[in-house]
Amino acid sequence: PVTLPANAIEASECETVLDPYMGSGTTGIAAARAHKNFIGVEKDKRHFDNACYRIRRELEGALV
Repeated sequence: PVTLPANAIEASECETVLDPYMGSGTTGIAAARAHKNFIGVEKDKRHFDNACYRIRRELEGALV
């Protein structure tokens, strides 16, 4: 769930969030919602593509 990383991200004073095991991109979505920069690393191309798709959709929705 996005709320788990969102709580930690929102409580942090950092400007950039690093997720070295990006998986499905949940942390990236939470970072986008908190208006933080995000760096995600994922070695599995299928997971990486899915995470990028999910984060892109979040950003597009946030811009509308």
